[in-house]
Amino acid sequence: MTAAEGRFSIVVDVEHKTDGVPSVIAGDRTTMIAVGTVPAVVDLAGLTDAAITVHDDGRVVFAVPAPTLGPPVIDHDQTMVTGRQRGLLDRLGDAVEAQPVDDQPLYQLATVRLSEAAVESDLIAEAEVSVRRTLTGLAERLGYDLNVVTVEFTNPRRPS
Repeated sequence: MTAAEGRFSIVVDVEHKTDGVPSVIAGDRTTMIAVGTVPAVVDLAGLTDAAITVHDDGRVVFAVPAPTLGPPVIDHDQTMVTGRQRGLLDRLGDAVEAQPVDDQPLYQLATVRLSEAAVESDLIAEAEVSVRRTLTGLAERLGYDLNVVTVEFTNPRRPS
């Protein structure tokens, strides 16, 4: 279950230098602004009756896995390379080889940075609030008093 989703914008700045050679002669620098989303998910698959405890005093406890961050999804319509500087030798080499510029490493780094931004955000806390709202709403529809409903987060299940 996707409990929350965060939208992030990060800057990726990658520079390759040749030691002892001015950057105007050799080397390159590429700057990208990457925009994407990261989901916070709760794995409810495989929950059993044991995940819901109804106590004699009417308290209801849901024990569900803690939210985890899913893989980032880059928004290709909003992500763009904003700068590309190459030394003279790099430009000459590109002209001779006639190979298109490969931005795949930039996108891979952007994915890592989007994940890092999500870790540093409040996305997991937002997901916990969302799950609590969903489960307490479910309990209320089943006739339970909201004052006696508790949601406890356990360690997330690891893929086998």
